[in-house]
Order: sequence, then structure tokens, then C-alpha cells
Amino acid sequence: MNQQEKLERAKLLTQKKKVFDDFLLCYVQRDFRLFCSYLKIYTKDSKHPEIPFSYDNWHGEQKKFDENRSGRDIILKPRQIGISSLELARDLFFALTHKGARVLIVAHDNPTKLSLMNDLKVFLNI
Repeated sequence: MNQQEKLERAKLLTQKKKVFDDFLLCYVQRDFRLFCSYLKIYTKDSKHPEIPFSYDNWHGEQKKFDENRSGRDIILKPRQIGISSLELARDLFFALTHKGARVLIVAHDNPTKLSLMNDLKVFLNI
């Protein structure tokens, strides 16, 4: 391994350690919004097809729902405002920050199930 490769590897390891440290902070503080900033989502915008799912990129409806949710909410919503993505991220956060948690995601039909599973794969970068 030459010097340049060693430097690039060290840089990558430093970046991964920072992400791990930041995720650990999300875990300890139970900070959902910080956690979301490490997730990616696909958009319909051809110039920026993949963006961070950070609070700054949320729709107004997502922000309002996040600020006012009670945990026992029923959502009557128009399509394409990102509530499903927000709640999928919240389910992932809960599963990762609560030892022994089991999270079940239910969809009303197969195309919706496949779409949610695809969103989850994008979140997890797999």
C-alpha cells in the first residue's frame, strides 16, 4: 500500500469514526432530528436525486407533525408530503435506540410495502 492509499484509508476511517461518534450521540441523547440528518432519501428532483433527510429538508407538514405529535396520532393526509418517510425514519430510530425492540411496519398493499422497503434500504444505504 503506497502513501496516498494509506492517507485515503486514514481519512475514510476518521470519517467513519466521526459518523459513529455522532450516531452514538444520537443514541445517548435520543435525538431523532440529528439521527435523521444521517439518513438519505431519494427525491424527484433530477439535479439532486439523493439528499440528507435532515430537518432543514423536511416539508412544512413534516415539521408541524413532528412538533405536535402525541404518539397516538391518526393522520389523514394528502400524498407526497413525506409523512410515511418521517414515520419510517422514526421506526428505524426506535428500533436502533431501544434494546430488544421489535418494530413492525404494515402496508395496505404490496406496491406500498415494496416502496417502504426500498425507502428503508436507502436510509440504511444497502
